[in-house]
This record gives sequence, structure tokens and C-alpha cells, in this order.
Amino acid sequence: MKGIKPNIVVFVTNYPAISETYIEVELQQIARHFSPIVIAEVDVKAAPYLAYSATIPYYVTNDIDRITAIVREYQPVYLHGHWLTNAPKIHLISTKTGVPFTIRAHSFDSFYVRSTQCGNRDDIFSSLRSDLCRGIFTFPFFAGTFKEFGVKNDKVFLTPPVVDTELFLNNVEKLPGILNIGAFVDKKNMLEFIDIALISRQNNSAPFNIIPVGIDISVLEKYNENNGSPVRIYSPVPHHKMPEVYGKNSWLLYTACTLKKTIGWPIAISEAMAAGLGICMPNVRDDLQDYVGPTLKIYNSVKQAAEIVASPPNKSDLEAARTKVLKYDIRHTIKPLLQLWQL
Repeated sequence: MKGIKPNIVVFVTNYPAISETYIEVELQQIARHFSPIVIAEVDVKAAPYLAYSATIPYYVTNDIDRITAIVREYQPVYLHGHWLTNAPKIHLISTKTGVPFTIRAHSFDSFYVRSTQCGNRDDIFSSLRSDLCRGIFTFPFFAGTFKEFGVKNDKVFLTPPVVDTELFLNNVEKLPGILNIGAFVDKKNMLEFIDIALISRQNNSAPFNIIPVGIDISVLEKYNENNGSPVRIYSPVPHHKMPEVYGKNSWLLYTACTLKKTIGWPIAISEAMAAGLGICMPNVRDDLQDYVGPTLKIYNSVKQAAEIVASPPNKSDLEAARTKVLKYDIRHTIKPLLQLWQL
């Protein structure tokens, strides 16, 4: 019937998790052209995670027979998934139903499949090499990994993170706060943010604000308390309220472990660039300079970081960063995926 949108089944692990709002951002754009449903392994509302209100219908099951039945009943034109670690399962459902699939890689899963810890690497890349896999959407700095494991170049699409930059565009004068945000995991090295705040007390009156996302942040809280509480710790907020958070800060000081070097291209950085914040982070990898651009302020010590954020960001840098990040908006970057599904 004319006007009916084709169906898409999207596979995720956790849903609807506040730390994975990139899934919802992508789903909203998919829903403009297709009719998506979600199949998740974990219902976040029933787990010890923070959830948001999902707007897309979803099922929670890891039972292959039930998933196969759902797909056959829904009759999608494509299956789509997040995280490379889900590729074998999606490939199995694709084989059972004959529906081709695409997958969006992220940073943690891409680093994982390259590590010695990945026990099913062969299954993952065998799934990606299958003719049923029509497209893999990945960060540019991971492109070589797929070539190394025999995935054809024509099915690898290089893309920035899934980010709704339009949500964060505003010209409101920022308050002089220093912000850090993200999952409270080792690779984010958030304790260093407290170390920088301690040094900054001498010549920077701006508040240091952190929003850690995690089930247990007691280590962070204790470290902050033991050092005189130089950092204000806030609970995560819904994605649509994040523009207010960025509006209360002038810098995003994004910490990361320089030994692990396994942070990807953080979505918070794109959001902050769109919102008009300066970006400061440690010297982790050269590709992060490609992501942010020449306006990125790199530090090699906590003292250097404190010196950088002691002054307001340069206004011309903020304008250049905003111009660059507009190209990352999901309304533009999702086009290759939608075009692939429409073939």
C-alpha cells in the first residue's frame, strides 16, 4: 500500500540505556523513513542501569527461535545492529530468515575485537564477510581492521559518531564551568579530573563539574572526598536536557587513560563543540585531532591541563569547531545507511 514505510529490525544489547542515547538518536532518524522495532538482550528498566523513556517498540529476548519468529512476522527489508560483538547473532538470524543486515561499530567493541581477549573473533569477522552483511559503519581510524580480516572495502562505510548536533546549537553565553562526562570506567581516567581540579584551585575559581555514568561510582566519590571535594559530582540527566548542562560550562575537559588509549570518538565532544564549549583532552591518539580539528587543546600533564582551562576558550576556535561539527550531524551522516536500505 502506498505510503507505508518499510520495516527495519534493530538489534541492541541494552535498551533503553541513558549511556547509549546514540541508539535512540539513530532510531529517531530511521523512523522518519522506515518503521523500526528493537530487539534487546537486556531491558534497562529491569536492570541496575539508568533508563530513558523509549519511543520505539521493543522486545527483550535472547532466544533465537523467538527472535526468528518476530523477524518473520515483522518482515523487515533489513536487519540492523549496534556493536560488532552482536554480529554472529545477527548473522544467524539473517541466515535463518534470508533478510540482509547492516551493523554500526563503536569504539569499545572495535578495540575489543582487535585484542587478545576476544575469543570469538573468527565468528565475528566471518559474519561480516558474509554476503548477507551489506554494510559496516565504523570510525575512520578502524578502517584498516576490517581490511586486515578480509572484509571487502565496498561494504565498509567510514562515519563519525551518531550525534544530534542540532539539539545543542545555541548562542547562549556560557558560564565559566569545567565539565567532564561519560561512563565511569578505567579508560576514561576520571580520577585525573579531580587531580586537575586540585591544581586549579590556586588560579581558577570556575567550578569543576562531573557527570559519571555507572552502577557504582563510589571510588570516584571517595577520591573526591579524600581530596577536599574539589569537584561537584552530578547524576546523569536525560539526553534532551544536556543542552542545559553544556550551557553551564565553558570547557569540556575530557579525561582518558593514555596507557590504554582505548577511548573512541566520544559523542560528548561533538555535542560540546556544537554547544560552544572549548575541548581539552590528553594526548591519547593522533586521530582525535582529526575528529575535533586544530582547535583541540591537548595536554600532557595535569598541570598543563589546569593552565589551559584557566582561561576562556578562544572565540574563533569555538566558531571553527562549530562549523566542523555541523558536518557530523546524524541527519547528514545517516544518508549512506538509508540509501543502502533503499536499494
